[in-house]
Amino acid sequence: MLRVTSWIVSPVLASAGFWLVFCACLDAPLDREAPQPRVIASWDPTECGDPHRVAFELVDDSGAQLSASAPCALGGLELDVPHVGAYTARISAWSLGDGGSGAGRAPTATTTVELTIDAELVRWHLAMPP
Repeated sequence: MLRVTSWIVSPVLASAGFWLVFCACLDAPLDREAPQPRVIASWDPTECGDPHRVAFELVDDSGAQLSASAPCALGGLELDVPHVGAYTARISAWSLGDGGSGAGRAPTATTTVELTIDAELVRWHLAMPP
């Protein structure tokens, strides 16, 4: 009789323990941090001309740097920035000649602008790609 009782009670206890732990995970409070700001830079890909990459570098007041690049024909790229604030943005065009990745070569065109990120999503349209 003791063996039959243990066969019935042990799965019931194991199931109850599992559901108690699982319900504790579901009851955890949600993280209410502010969402990370995102910059979406876009341009008209039909005005790109010869194949090249467009590189963006953002530098904040403390000197922290963030960069990304995309083919000009893509027409845009996204950057997740760590915080809102004023940034110095440098936009560069890199030639795709010689079949290389562009490492070690100087950019063919560079533009520097001040960019203020004051919202969760900032759309930045470049009138003319570099």
